[in-house]
Order: sequence, then structure tokens, then C-alpha cells
Amino acid sequence: MSNGGKESLLEVRNLTKRFRGVIANQDINMEVNSGEIIGLIGPNGAGKTTLFNMITGTRPKGASRLPDSGAVYFKRVKITGMKPNSICKLGLVRTFQLVRIWEEMTVLENVMTGVFRAMRSAREARKKSEDLLKFTGLYTKLDYLGSSLTIADKKRLEITRALGTKPDLLLLDEPMAGLTTTEINEALELIRQIHDQGITVLLVEHVIEAVMSIAHRVVVLDNGQKIADDRPEKVARDKRVIEAYLGEEYHVKS
Repeated sequence: MSNGGKESLLEVRNLTKRFRGVIANQDINMEVNSGEIIGLIGPNGAGKTTLFNMITGTRPKGASRLPDSGAVYFKRVKITGMKPNSICKLGLVRTFQLVRIWEEMTVLENVMTGVFRAMRSAREARKKSEDLLKFTGLYTKLDYLGSSLTIADKKRLEITRALGTKPDLLLLDEPMAGLTTTEINEALELIRQIHDQGITVLLVEHVIEAVMSIAHRVVVLDNGQKIADDRPEKVARDKRVIEAYLGEEYHVKS
């Protein structure tokens, strides 16, 4: 697809990743342009998390962070195989499907660990962290331990910490999994507010209605291959996507 004149922020080129002979990603080509919200969807086992790992340098247990072939570029810098902390410094950061926060640290301390990526003064880091917590709606809980939070607030905390690193591109891995309808709507509103701050978003999510309501473009994986990449309304009518993932029921509703 044409990027409409927008700057290409992330480029995945011919990326392939195998695990013990099983192909998790096969010749994936994808672009994320500055200012977009991109939804990445597909059935379980489609290769979404592997693609996130390859983009962010996250290494699954017992596996290499390197793809078998292909490359990933961020801001035209080849980041293939770089460690997550180095990629983070460039402005690309992610959250995880299984939330990774410091359970025995306070909400404020959790956020400060992210903010310290961008600044070293403790006073400035605390002020910035407090501002971020106000932005994401967690300020009243800044002294709570991470372990005491609900799953919705843990996900929100992880996002807040990621924002503390000053990302240009934020990758969200199922930020709405396990949430109630009200919490999903609140999460969507937060993502919109993040996007309004000038941050580009790449979102993996199984709550299809939510993805379709917020994404400018939707990329669909199935069996490790990209089968669609288009505007939500066009993807929802794509026969391959309906057969592989959405089902006729969603097609009729949409």
C-alpha cells in the first residue's frame, strides 16, 4: 500500500523465523508509517508474537533474537538482532501479553525505571513519572505496590512505564486481553490519547471490534504469512481473512 506521503518509521523486509523446523514467520514484509495506528491480528499461532519479538529484539527462551532471513529497520537503522535496550534508546518500545511489571515496587517506582532511560536526575524523573501517571489515570495509586493492582491497572502501568522511555513507536501486545467491556473502552481511549501525543502505535489484539474501531490499517497473519494489509473496512470483507480468522458471523455484523 502507498503510505500517502508519510514517513516510514518501521520496515520489516522478507523476514523469516523458524523454530526447530516450524516456520513462525515466512517472508513477512510490512511498513509502519509515522502517525499511524496499525492493528496486527490473526489466529493463535499465526506468528504475531514472534514478529513482535523479531522487531524488538526480544529473545524467547532457548532461541535466538535473530531471524533466519530478512531484516528489520527502524528510522532507517537496521535493528535486526539488536538487544531490546539498544532498540529502546532509538525510540521503539513494547509491552507484553503477560504483563511484566515490578510487583514489589510501587507504581511510581515502576514508572521511574522507564523514565530513567531518558533522564538521570531523580527529581526530574519523579516529576516526569508523576505527570505520566496523571496522563494515564494512575496518579492516585502511585504509592500502591504493583502486586496490588487489578489486571487492567497492571496493563496501564506497563504502558505508562513504556511511555517514560519517550518512544516514537509503541508496540502493544494484547493490552485489552482479560478486560471488561468498560475497561476495553478505557484502554481504547488511552491509546487514542497516546496517539494524539504524536506516538505511532502497532497493536496486537484479539478483541477484533476494538482493533477495527481504532486502527488506520490492519495487517493479518495466518500460519506465519501475511494475508492482508489494508484499511479495516476492506480487511473485514477480505475472503481470506474471514476464512482464516474473522468468520462469517463477524463479516455479517460488520
